[in-house]
Amino acid sequence: MSNNYLPVLDIGVLLIWLLWLNWHWIGYKIDGTKEDAEERALGAAVIMGQLSSIITGSSVILAGIGAFVALATAPIAESAKYHVFYAACWAVAALVVAIYTMGILPAHALKTNFVRLRGIAFLCSMSLFCCLAAGVRFLLAVWGILFS
Repeated sequence: MSNNYLPVLDIGVLLIWLLWLNWHWIGYKIDGTKEDAEERALGAAVIMGQLSSIITGSSVILAGIGAFVALATAPIAESAKYHVFYAACWAVAALVVAIYTMGILPAHALKTNFVRLRGIAFLCSMSLFCCLAAGVRFLLAVWGILFS
């Protein structure tokens, strides 16, 4: 694989994304008070909504990639192949992180509001970024295929 197609820009933007997210959490501490059931339910609804959207969006992107590649009538340009590959990789990464996050949520359900947990926020943000990166890479692939 040529170095010209490595996702250096994608990973750089991901690092900036995570640093920026961390900046928003600096100094935040859970005060130890137990939230009421209504607040925990609201937090769970927010996080589950995000994760469901990520899973749906990533699945749609993967289906779109598969359909677009299957329906391509001409050979796909080399650069577009890498965009398609990285779009699929980012979409699968979004799915993995979102499903992992859903898997660890029950351990926190009775203790605290999910929205107040830094780890959950980072995992949700990473999966949101991966889904966004998949969409951008897919757009670049479509652009490369249609206009090359």
